[in-house]
Amino acid sequence: MHAQRISRSLCLLLSGLLCTALLSACGQKGPLTLPQPKPEVAEPQPQKITEPTEHRGD
Repeated sequence: MHAQRISRSLCLLLSGLLCTALLSACGQKGPLTLPQPKPEVAEPQPQKITEPTEHRGD
């Protein structure tokens, strides 16, 4: 009879701890949404390097 009392007390204690652990997981704040992908940024086009044209004095 004494073993049943310990078993029942242990069962109540473990179920209480389990409920506490499950309820503590609900502390997430804010909307539960998936993160949005980052917008793609266009890379600047590389500029062609041209040789300077010589100015002829006419």
